[in-house]
Amino acid sequence: MLKYSQWLTLNEGGWTSKKTQATKITPLILKKADAFVVKLIKDFNTWLAKEHGEVAELKAIRPVGSGIYYEKDLQEAPEKVYGDIDYLIEYPVFADAVDSRKAETEAVRWYNRELFRFFEATKYTGVIIEDSKGAEGGAAVLIVEVEKDIYVQVDMVITHAAYREWALDRFTPIHNIKGFVSGNLYSSMADALMISMGDRGARAKLQNGALVPFKMRKDVEEIAISLNFKTLFADIINFFAGLKGTQPSRVAVPGIDTGALSLGAIAHGISALADALERDGFLDGKTIAFRDAKSMKASIADAYSQRMAELRADKKFDKAEDPMALAAKEKIFKVSSEAEREVRAILQ
Repeated sequence: MLKYSQWLTLNEGGWTSKKTQATKITPLILKKADAFVVKLIKDFNTWLAKEHGEVAELKAIRPVGSGIYYEKDLQEAPEKVYGDIDYLIEYPVFADAVDSRKAETEAVRWYNRELFRFFEATKYTGVIIEDSKGAEGGAAVLIVEVEKDIYVQVDMVITHAAYREWALDRFTPIHNIKGFVSGNLYSSMADALMISMGDRGARAKLQNGALVPFKMRKDVEEIAISLNFKTLFADIINFFAGLKGTQPSRVAVPGIDTGALSLGAIAHGISALADALERDGFLDGKTIAFRDAKSMKASIADAYSQRMAELRADKKFDKAEDPMALAAKEKIFKVSSEAEREVRAILQ
């Protein structure tokens, strides 16, 4: 299953194939790609039923990332250019697996292997199999020809029914701003709190009742904190109150409205969360690794800057050859630097 960090940093901008670098993905092209994916999934489901009988189907949800706004952009900014196409696909879950996580991962592997079997068996028109990835069951990244000689990269972003609404919010960027800007801020906050804020909601891991780094796997209990962006910060406070066995204060901490996203609003929300955690006594150096809101905010700002520096240092940018790709690289570098400054100014 494609981790959010992989989807965010490795595929941002359509860098998997040089074939796609010269394509100007406008809202109209994205609309054509949307129709292409809907038809592809429908055709795959039909083939799957013939091959395996009655099995649960994949569901094409919609483009996410910058493309989530393409209908709006089609009317207001028809010449806008996207880097690639990120498409949210809902995968079934195998009911007979040992645990829920294994049920999800096994289903994803099986369906992706079958998807590439389908491409090979039908010689599916429009999918450039030799340039696409996922044949071994890994995350599907497709290079497709939506019109003659117009190639685009479609990253199949995976979700399941339980997480679909969360995933739509998690993969909604600020309008006209690349997804890594908000995504890296969410991740920086999560790291500071030793939780995860990926494609399956805000989650934590406990070992003998104590919070441990989310990457730990042995002898841990995984806890769901939130699947709702609008109540995310309140849910986080309630989670830490439960860990400490106390009641959170009644001071409301607004959540995140993905219908009106801005980097400033997210950063101010994180700042308010840090203040609330300090006020409620959770920043004690034990329940959470900070002793005051100021140090927590500074840590998040530092982590955000580091993530942006790592993004700019990614070897993928060495592939930039076409003038459009070089321009996209320059824009990403500029946007990431500006975002760093804005976040640090708020979290100080």
